[in-house]
Amino acid sequence: MTVTLFAAAVAAAAATDSLPPVEAGSAACSCIDWWQTKLLRVGHPNTLDRRDRTMARFELSPYLLAGRVAKAELCLTLNSYGIKDRDEFVVQRLVRNREAIRSVDTLSEDAEEIARFAIRAGERNPTRCRLDVTAAVNGLLASGHVQLVVRVCDETAERRGNPEHVPHGAEIANGGFTLEVKP
Repeated sequence: MTVTLFAAAVAAAAATDSLPPVEAGSAACSCIDWWQTKLLRVGHPNTLDRRDRTMARFELSPYLLAGRVAKAELCLTLNSYGIKDRDEFVVQRLVRNREAIRSVDTLSEDAEEIARFAIRAGERNPTRCRLDVTAAVNGLLASGHVQLVVRVCDETAERRGNPEHVPHGAEIANGGFTLEVKP
């Protein structure tokens, strides 16, 4: 019986929490009025030079008492379109605490890079990314913050613009945005 209890305790300690965002949305930098919460896009979803960015807010309060986590990974499942060679995507943490994310946060300059990844032309959809954001989460918890607000940008699409007027970027799949936390 002691062995069973010990094994159960080890299994519980090794458990990983899968946290969906409390809220998520995307908007075009060229017109923040195009805010939406159903289709989370980055890049240029149509023929315009939109520079869409996706944002999400994750609740960290269950980990505040411990003050740190063993591991935190941002997990993204994306369907890319129109990528000709390779696009670099950047994940930023918005520094100021927010009660809710808003379309204007798409343009906010109070952001710091916490991860990046690339999608190459011809990669099969969906592309799955696991990005280590442990340092960012532990920094927030150590300072008493209970939210992680992230913004995903297609850095390549933003730099190049959309001179050919074709859709180019990626869409985050339904349910494809989670924060995996190992307490």
